[in-house]
Amino acid sequence: MKVDLFVGMILSGLAFKLGYGWNSLLMVLVVFLPDLDIPWNEFWRIFIKREKKFQFVTLLDEYSYTHRFWFHNPLVFLPIIFLLMHWYLDWVFGVLVVLGILCHFIHDTTDHSFCGVRWLWPFSSKSFRLQHSSFGWSVTSLSRQDLLNRANQLAQNSRSTKEILRDCK
Repeated sequence: MKVDLFVGMILSGLAFKLGYGWNSLLMVLVVFLPDLDIPWNEFWRIFIKREKKFQFVTLLDEYSYTHRFWFHNPLVFLPIIFLLMHWYLDWVFGVLVVLGILCHFIHDTTDHSFCGVRWLWPFSSKSFRLQHSSFGWSVTSLSRQDLLNRANQLAQNSRSTKEILRDCK
């Protein structure tokens, strides 16, 4: 989250320097646009599946959150965002927005807390994650069954929102 905020602030400064005025402030928010799957997932879990009533304590529970919605599918999401931003202002602003969101996807791919990003969707439903070990970087691809097993494991050992926020300090 801090990395995404930092990238958004740098791109916001660059957009301001390029003369986008108050629109440059959008860059800080737009970097977090892929994380719209958090409220969508919580809405689905609470109101559609009727698992729990809404509580702040369960909002960010690890077992309920994965990058599995449209917002974390770069081959689909990035062109749509570029076209919208190109239509809203111009192609340079669109490139800056796509660059910020691309940095968000790269961060989510390398972050060990998440299951990775579905970089090749709709051609493949596998999530890809970069992992660093003593031997260097390696790419891990997770199938739907792997993600389901991981979700079940996290459900058994889940941390509450308070614990997650405490660990992020």
